[in-house]
Amino acid sequence: MKNSNERIQFIANYISAYEENIKSLNNNGLLDSAKLFELFAIRVGGLYLGQKLFNLNIDTYTYPCVDLISEDKNTYIQVSTVKDIPSKIKLTLEKIKDSKLEEITNLKNIKFFVLNNESIDKVKDYTGDDKIGNISFVKANDLITTRDILQKATTDLDFQINLYHLLKQETESIKDNSYKFQEAITISKTLMNNNIDSLINNEYEIDRTEEINQIQKECKNFISVQGEAGSGKSALCKKMLADEEFLLYARAEKIAEARKLEDIWNLDITKVIKYLKHQKLFIYIDALEFIADAPKTKLDLLQQIYETVKDYSNIFVITSCRSSDRTAFIKIENIYDIKKHEVSLLSDNQIINIAQKYKIIQDLWEAKSYIQLLRSPFYLNLIIKEIKSFKKIDDVDSFRNLIWTDIICMKDKSLPNEIKHSDIKNAVEKITFDRAKKFLSGIKREEIGEKIVCILESENIVTVCTDDTIRLKYDIFEDICFERFIDNQYDNCKSDYNIFFSNFEFFGRCIYRRYQIWVENKLFSKGNREKFLYKLLETDKVPKIWKTQTIIGIVKSNFCTDFFEEYSISRDLLLEFIRLTNIFAFETTILNLEYENVYSILKPIGLGRPYLINLIYKNSIYQDNNNENHILKLCSDYSDVFIQNDIAVDSACCILEFYTEKKLENSSTEKNYHITEDINSCLLPIYKMAKNSKTWIKNFWSKRIQGYLTIDNKIHHIDEAILKYVLKNTVFALGKFLPEELCEIANTYWIINLEYNKNDFYFRSSLSNNTEMFGLSIKADSYDFEYRNLYENTFLYSIIQNSFRTGLEWIIQLTNHAATSMETLSPESVYYISIWETSPQDKKNFICNDNFWLAGIQEHRVHGLISDAIFIFTQMVIKEINSKTNDKESVVKFAEYIKSEILKKSNNVMMLSIIAEIGRNCEQVIPGYSLFLASSINLIMLDIQKINLLIPNSNRRLYENLILKSIGIPEIKNRYDIKIKETDSLQNYVFKMQLLGGNYQKRAESILDYLYSITPNEGEYAIFNLQIQKMDLRNATINKVDKHTYALIPQIKGQAKKIVEKSTQNAFNIEENTFQKIVGECYSLMKEEKFELQECLNKIEELQSLIEKSKVPARFQETLITIIAYALTKLELTTEHRSKLCCIWIDGIENIFNNNSFAFEIGLIIALFKQIEYEIEDIVKERLKQQMLNCFLYRGQNGIIFEISHRLKGYLVQNKKLAECFFNTIIEIAEDNMAYFKYNVSKLNELGETIDYQPNRKKPPIWAEHFFKKNNIDLYQSRHERIIEKLLLKDFDKDLSNWNIEDCDIQTLCYVSNCGLDFRDNDFKFIFKKLFPYVISIICTEKNYHEYLDIYAICEIKSFIKRNLIETHNTSQLVDLLFDLHDFTKVTSDFYEFYEDISFHLLAVYFDAHNDTGVRKQCEETIKCMEKKISSISNDKVKNKLYRMLFLTLGHFHMDNCNWNKLHTEYSYKDKIFLNDIWTKYGWLHFKNFLYVIDQMHIKALLPEVLIPLNISLIKLKDSSLEYERYIKENEEIINKMVVASLDFEDCPYEAEVSVTIVDDEEIRRINNEYRGIDRSTDVLSFPQFEDFSELSKEQIICLGDIVICEDRAKEQAEEFGHSYEREIIYLFTHSILHLLGYDHMDEVEKDEMREREEEVMTELKLERV
Repeated sequence: MKNSNERIQFIANYISAYEENIKSLNNNGLLDSAKLFELFAIRVGGLYLGQKLFNLNIDTYTYPCVDLISEDKNTYIQVSTVKDIPSKIKLTLEKIKDSKLEEITNLKNIKFFVLNNESIDKVKDYTGDDKIGNISFVKANDLITTRDILQKATTDLDFQINLYHLLKQETESIKDNSYKFQEAITISKTLMNNNIDSLINNEYEIDRTEEINQIQKECKNFISVQGEAGSGKSALCKKMLADEEFLLYARAEKIAEARKLEDIWNLDITKVIKYLKHQKLFIYIDALEFIADAPKTKLDLLQQIYETVKDYSNIFVITSCRSSDRTAFIKIENIYDIKKHEVSLLSDNQIINIAQKYKIIQDLWEAKSYIQLLRSPFYLNLIIKEIKSFKKIDDVDSFRNLIWTDIICMKDKSLPNEIKHSDIKNAVEKITFDRAKKFLSGIKREEIGEKIVCILESENIVTVCTDDTIRLKYDIFEDICFERFIDNQYDNCKSDYNIFFSNFEFFGRCIYRRYQIWVENKLFSKGNREKFLYKLLETDKVPKIWKTQTIIGIVKSNFCTDFFEEYSISRDLLLEFIRLTNIFAFETTILNLEYENVYSILKPIGLGRPYLINLIYKNSIYQDNNNENHILKLCSDYSDVFIQNDIAVDSACCILEFYTEKKLENSSTEKNYHITEDINSCLLPIYKMAKNSKTWIKNFWSKRIQGYLTIDNKIHHIDEAILKYVLKNTVFALGKFLPEELCEIANTYWIINLEYNKNDFYFRSSLSNNTEMFGLSIKADSYDFEYRNLYENTFLYSIIQNSFRTGLEWIIQLTNHAATSMETLSPESVYYISIWETSPQDKKNFICNDNFWLAGIQEHRVHGLISDAIFIFTQMVIKEINSKTNDKESVVKFAEYIKSEILKKSNNVMMLSIIAEIGRNCEQVIPGYSLFLASSINLIMLDIQKINLLIPNSNRRLYENLILKSIGIPEIKNRYDIKIKETDSLQNYVFKMQLLGGNYQKRAESILDYLYSITPNEGEYAIFNLQIQKMDLRNATINKVDKHTYALIPQIKGQAKKIVEKSTQNAFNIEENTFQKIVGECYSLMKEEKFELQECLNKIEELQSLIEKSKVPARFQETLITIIAYALTKLELTTEHRSKLCCIWIDGIENIFNNNSFAFEIGLIIALFKQIEYEIEDIVKERLKQQMLNCFLYRGQNGIIFEISHRLKGYLVQNKKLAECFFNTIIEIAEDNMAYFKYNVSKLNELGETIDYQPNRKKPPIWAEHFFKKNNIDLYQSRHERIIEKLLLKDFDKDLSNWNIEDCDIQTLCYVSNCGLDFRDNDFKFIFKKLFPYVISIICTEKNYHEYLDIYAICEIKSFIKRNLIETHNTSQLVDLLFDLHDFTKVTSDFYEFYEDISFHLLAVYFDAHNDTGVRKQCEETIKCMEKKISSISNDKVKNKLYRMLFLTLGHFHMDNCNWNKLHTEYSYKDKIFLNDIWTKYGWLHFKNFLYVIDQMHIKALLPEVLIPLNISLIKLKDSSLEYERYIKENEEIINKMVVASLDFEDCPYEAEVSVTIVDDEEIRRINNEYRGIDRSTDVLSFPQFEDFSELSKEQIICLGDIVICEDRAKEQAEEFGHSYEREIIYLFTHSILHLLGYDHMDEVEKDEMREREEEVMTELKLERV
């Protein structure tokens, strides 16, 4: 009890002065008291309510009205610290009531969690008449105060104890984090100021204001500042962050040595962020390049920073990184949308400004030789500080040497007696090399010696890190240190390059980057180029890997100009330069694609490429066919370089032009099916460099146009393909430099109709009415097919974006041509409208068709090309006008130019629709822009139709869906994403202009007066006059809607008023009101649980009555059937009523069969089927069975009946008795149908007609019935009705003892497949085992089988096999059936298609079964059975094609038309091993399919294991296929996605082997005793080969060591821990691998780290306990 009193006292003290408590704990003001109370409410409120609470403001900052939500999603809570609680409650309830957000207005249960104060007593209930909105607020239940918390603590002991511990913990947490946060900020600011020099010579500041403003203007939370070494990245960041109050700073080395996020700043940053006010916190990580080569775990820690703060808009992360190392971080950049900012080297003007202050810089600037040196702020600073005379500097390299000797090693500085200059050098090297090898932030002072450290500190050579370790102050100092080291190794090796390179391989992987930097710095001076680079390139004694690294260092550099100009590269070496440039001279940017896929874009870098191109051109190497592909790639990549060398561009264009013309010349003689692709691949880079190649392109295009227009030209089809390619792949440069020529191609291809030879099959075609009506060509006829996606028309985008005036002119000409063509060909379909802008006297006529006003708004109203052109143009103009970066004056001028051109040059209403859309969407920027369009009453009426058509309308949508379903078409997505509201009409536009007043009002009223003058309010004109009055505010009255809203309502007069009055009384509105009343009453009764059977029947009668009278009944039918379905569930329903309700439904379905409409939710149809199981009148039951059979056998194209049939097949599986009736009925109907066919043949033969008919092998003579009727010949007497009555209605059995499939119509018989039975029914098994091979034999032997065996019937068989293939009682029998009874020497494409569609379904089931291991296991067993069967086929061609069934196809109809990436799946390690086994064996045989399948099955989920079969497939493909490169090129996108996604799994820098032995208990005991001196068995032993991996070369293939696993112990432990033996084996292997990689568990810290890594691996492999 004593403890209880102490707890109560603590709780009471804490709560009673909560605000004061928070203030005292948060004494430095860093943390937000309101935020703390919200967090307090989450924990304390959760305890109080007995369930977890969650913060709604995480996803939506300041979630409107409420803050927290309960775990069960039923209770919302507002947390508040305000003093006036009654007002807060009332205000919140009113906000909820008035909210326009659906998720807010639907709130039903809200509680308030508040600090207790005197206003609590004034809080009142809001219930009954006082209720505000939908929420009843009862103070006793819905108000939680801190007093309530305290009260519960005194009466509920468990709550008291939990609350006490929670408050104690919170107190300590706030204190601790507040203190640590303040300390971290202080240290961060100190370190940043000390570590980063931002002033030249400690006094001069380089002006970076413009760059900083640009960064800040973009308002990005994540920023990466990049640039070359010494460019001033860190200084810019320091300047940008100097005035920020809350800053956490760390160099990347701190991340390298940290084990977890808390280690970086010694605080829990997650908690600090939660406690923060809404003030900004900046996190700055400097010098990311330091961890560019670090293990993946360090990059994971960097990523954790972003992941922790990504949801907080007030947290900013800034990093600085060298551009050359940014590739290491591209994945993180991509995931978190990090904005990159490149810091450029100093400009001429910046250097001149500095030179005016410092003479040595002035001297160096005038000498011109040192300009490269002066562009680096780092060098510039050192020169001013340390160099007294510029004569000491010969070049960049000598200057770096001067830095090493005079500054870093202090050559001329006097040192204490006991300290030598060599000690300084050794200390600097130790600091540099140890940091690099071990990825440390700094070196301990004692390792260097305090005296030396003090000297280095005093000379600003080193700086102190947060943990009192040291590092060199500048990164460039470390670069120079490495350079001198490599220089010394080079000098000492005496041309023995093996020794040279082996002497620094001990650094590990970090040395490659350092070596490339060394190579780059040797490019600066001729002496160094000759001494080092030329020798390294010329000798054959350099190891291949290092010669490669040397070339890479050269070609990636921006300073290789002098090298290429003076060095004579041999032909062989030049080719190697080209090869390595094509592979390595890139930097990568990763793009996020849909569904977490990623794609890399390679950006060419370095100046090696242009010089290589010039050498190739100068020496005519490109004329050698052997190197064509390499040279093509080199030139093609150069076309993507942003800043180009004109000479190199000219050379590249000449090379590419040569290849293009050669391929074109050979095309008439060579048989190359890919020739047009090859030509266009040469043309694309030429197009990108159009600025330099436009003369050649003009001439080339002119010839292609001439060739295309000349039909008998041998290469006409190639010319056509080239023109088509240009329009589909119009690059930026073409639109900018050759706009008129582009438009000429567009006119040639889409407008000019060629005079083809009508007898030539290739050209035999006719124009569709739509294309012909608009005067377009036969090529335009396929526009909608070729440009299925709007954004594929790059011609339109390029021409409009890059040459706007030309684009506008072309669209005007196109629409003029189309309108004139329609006027000529179909004058009755057009009329003319007149509009004026300034005066009625200036009226101009425009050609109009009702569809013109919808051009670019709704597809298929005009031709697709015209519609797309108008939409794209309009949207780009709207975006430009609404852009906030443009000034008002230029925007108005731009908009007026468009209007002026259209009014002056256009002849049609299509172009006026552009003006209307601009005016509607840019009203805030250019009000009144399209007001003049209202001067045409015809346009106003057209616009009313447009608005009514496009605004959401549930009735119209219902009918549209009915029509689409009835013709079997899925819901169609709109091509143009245009949102139209009722207020967007031209009428409303006039309305708004009057409200603006001033000149806008005068213009609007002038138009209204004009319209009144030509539109009398009488007779047929009254309807038009009504529309004018509706937009006239001069006679409007003001009506109050509510206390905040008033409505302006125009007063309608005269004949127009009578029209309005009449419309309000029309039948449609009356019906709608009645319907809404019925629905409302039903809803109220259901809500109050009073919707009894009688009420239900009453509402059904009311709806029936309404439907009988209505002309548009479908809008009521859906509700009627829903209520009927509800009524049919009532057991007390009488037989009479049940029968009556069934009849209503059956009648409706009959309507669908008769091509009339009947709307209902298809999913409810099961309720009707189930009535078979109830007592209903016999005649109704017979009707229902008959209708079910009709649906079952339906072969028409009505999608609604197909859906009913699909649901019926599912029902029959559950009703075996009815299924047997269907089975017997269908067989006998099939027999009767065949008897009918044979009767017709027999009669025809009697009449002397020779009929070649073979049952089920030829098309039956159904036409004979018409012949018989005409000639009064007896017709066959069908037995269908008797069969149905006997077998379906009366449930008789059928005798199958003498059954013969030849006596059955095979098409009808196929429908027996899905009657609801399976192989557990012997009769069904007997029939199906006859049916399936019979159908397959028809498919494989009969050419025209589709004439009598249609796709619907075949799909019935497929459907049964798909559904039952993974059912254990059917699998083996079905697989046997698929493969055992066929002659595989006679197969057709239809046969393969049939089998592939079956396997596609199996793959889909496997994909979906990520939560059902049983289903996946059954799928795998089925695949294994199929594999065995396929492998036994003797015909290799058939066998190889059928291997596609083994998860290597998505089926014939799905390969190009599905996207599984939007769906969820996952794979266990076991799943992936199974897939790998299959794909490793057969993936290479169907490589394109293989790639497509793994792309659809989620690349990321299959990685990394899927890389094994991919690699094996590529190797096999390369060895066996001449088309290898084309395969790769065609599937580049998928391969790219896989490679980029694989970056996540790349960590180990070595190719490694491991020896694994599995032994029994006795053997592992022997090994343990022999090697470790421990005489007992164990589960696993590890024997590492290496202790220090830094000694290893990245290129080595190494053996990590040996692993011995005890099988007996693994089985025991698997059983003990309750998981699989497989999981235990993998766990033991993982544990051992980590030992081999250096992990251990000798102390708690090591143990935790190793355990954490084990869990990561097991989770990644998805090996969960089973």
